[in-house]
Amino acid sequence: MRKRANWRELLDSIIQLRSDRERIAAEVGVSSVTLTRWASGDSMPRSQNLRLLLTAIPLDSREQFKALIEQDMPSLSLEQPLSDSSNHEIPFSFINTVMTTRATGSASHVSWVIIHQVLQHALLQLDPHHLGMKITLALCMPPTSDGKIHSLREGGELGTPPWEESFEEHALFLGAETLAGYSVMTVRYRQVPDLRADASLLPYYRAEYEVSAAACPILFLGQIAGCVLFSSTQPDYFSLEERSVLVHGYTNLISLALREKDFYPLDLIELRIVPPPEKQQDHLMNFQSRVVKLMRALASNSQYLYSSAQAEQIAWQQIEAELLNLPFHTA
Repeated sequence: MRKRANWRELLDSIIQLRSDRERIAAEVGVSSVTLTRWASGDSMPRSQNLRLLLTAIPLDSREQFKALIEQDMPSLSLEQPLSDSSNHEIPFSFINTVMTTRATGSASHVSWVIIHQVLQHALLQLDPHHLGMKITLALCMPPTSDGKIHSLREGGELGTPPWEESFEEHALFLGAETLAGYSVMTVRYRQVPDLRADASLLPYYRAEYEVSAAACPILFLGQIAGCVLFSSTQPDYFSLEERSVLVHGYTNLISLALREKDFYPLDLIELRIVPPPEKQQDHLMNFQSRVVKLMRALASNSQYLYSSAQAEQIAWQQIEAELLNLPFHTA
């Protein structure tokens, strides 16, 4: 009997826990059964899936995993970009994986799984050499008391170094002064070649390490849910038509993860200017304690049992109102 390759044994040890196995499978875009078959030696992952696997396993095991794969398959370079036939296209096999997840996933987890699958695959396609890229979801806040949408809120991000390689949820509010906000207000793909320039035709806020950026609106049946913001450490990274096509394609796949109620008519979009990140921190730092107080107050004043998600949404709306009503930012 042929001995299992060492990289398979390492993979087997990594996926012993069901939670780790399901997380890694979701990031690679395969089933947990397929992942187990790779580890046991019953099947062989394609080179593209090996690259995805390398970015999905825990950081402290990646160098060892990479060395073991190169030892077993010396002709395969995990650093090389995808082949020319797929480098500028989203493979149908991956699109089918997303559609299968949407069709068969549980209602409580399908959105998170699709978003993670798409962001992971987009990073592999758009940043094959790990030059540094971050992809951020910026979703519309619900309409305020005047019936209009006045800000976006970051709904999570994934990146390659120097940014975080694990999915992170952030709480930053974005308004008309940002590239994301401008993309949503104009309902168009927008990109800035060099954020270090003194002047730009597009409004933007430059995050740490960010040199160029692109934003693409998330649309469904003529309505909008927000946008996907792509940031790169390289100048002029999103000017190439091939990359803009990929940005549009991955944004369209993200739309499959959202619910119909997450999309709003375009005439509701009236974004305002919100304070910069450093001025938002005082309002965001006590978010969890605010949610706890809200749940207690709601429980004592109503027969209706509010979930933590509902209390969190109310807390976000309260914070948004505070930010929009700061003296410097009032109309």
